[in-house]
Amino acid sequence: MRYGRAFVVAVTCVLQPALSGSQAALPVQLPVEGFTPRKVELKLATPKERADEVRKDALARASVWAPPAVPPSQADLGQNPDPFPDPAVCRFHPSEPSGATPKFDCVFEGGEVLKVKYGSAEVHSEAAAARLLSALGFGADRIYLVKTLRCFGCRYDPFTAADKLPGDERAFVDFHNVAIERRLPGKAIEGKDDVGWGWEELDEAQAEGRGATRAQRDAMRLMAVLINNWDNRDENQRLLCLPEGYPPQPGGHCAKALAYMHDVGGTLGRVSGTLSRVRGKGKEERKLDVESWSRVPVWKDRAACTVAIKSPRLHGATFDQTAISEGGRKMLSDLLVQLSPAQLEALFTGVLVQEYADGKPASTDAGRWAAVLQDKIRQISEGAPCPTL
Repeated sequence: MRYGRAFVVAVTCVLQPALSGSQAALPVQLPVEGFTPRKVELKLATPKERADEVRKDALARASVWAPPAVPPSQADLGQNPDPFPDPAVCRFHPSEPSGATPKFDCVFEGGEVLKVKYGSAEVHSEAAAARLLSALGFGADRIYLVKTLRCFGCRYDPFTAADKLPGDERAFVDFHNVAIERRLPGKAIEGKDDVGWGWEELDEAQAEGRGATRAQRDAMRLMAVLINNWDNRDENQRLLCLPEGYPPQPGGHCAKALAYMHDVGGTLGRVSGTLSRVRGKGKEERKLDVESWSRVPVWKDRAACTVAIKSPRLHGATFDQTAISEGGRKMLSDLLVQLSPAQLEALFTGVLVQEYADGKPASTDAGRWAAVLQDKIRQISEGAPCPTL
């Protein structure tokens, strides 16, 4: 197989015998009701002629952090963010997914259309990064790890060009260890040509002090470095109008916006060279590679508190070398040191690194992952204060 060696459990049709074990409770026919997709508007309704103005205003006033509902020391990092059925059932939804990671859209009971990632390191890395970000108070989509997903109408490999059309809904494919993404509630804010936001752009937009504080932005930057979020193109970072921020104000403006890293699958490893956007050609990346991740230092220069993220050439990265303020370093340190070694190991056990079929031996060891993360926390929490900026 081209991806993870165990991403498909079975390709089955309704004429075959019933399955055993946990899959016995799964239906062998698509239920008649409940799997019609609901229409949901994902973008903020903005007059086209004012789209850039609305986006610029929202970015200038956006928050990047809020006190977590549960103190980090009490966060259960080993579980999904909230209950999700496992095993789960869905109906294939034709779409044109972006990027190079195997994924497809699927309709779950009640009509909710969610993205499913399968057969790649991102299944595990994105779940771990999102749980960590959320536990510390930063924005993150909710990523659910599901051990068995039964997809009616799926073909064997839904991401390939030949399999993007729906198959026979009388048949199903069972996927093993998938990540199901539910976006943060809200509506995306986009300009005429701009989707998401860039790191330098965020700092420039908030220079007048109308949005997040410098400490909060620097703390989020330092988090991006900690997880080594090398795929930091602007489209991988979302500007969101939170539910309490709409209906829009006069002129289409959002009353309360959030800037956050929404695609954090390219993390917990390292990358070098020129990364082709064509799957399988020219890739020089190591996602979910604990030894590679351990060799990426947090600081480029600890005395000056400068950071940088090495991204592929010609890949549209937006994270330039930057100095972190003492307020940002201390803010993130105070959050991270609340996490216990047991919580960190539970994080990696909970995202099933031990079941990643293509992982190196060290990368399937949750204890090794926890030890590397503890070392990175130490790099942030120890040492002299950062210079005054």
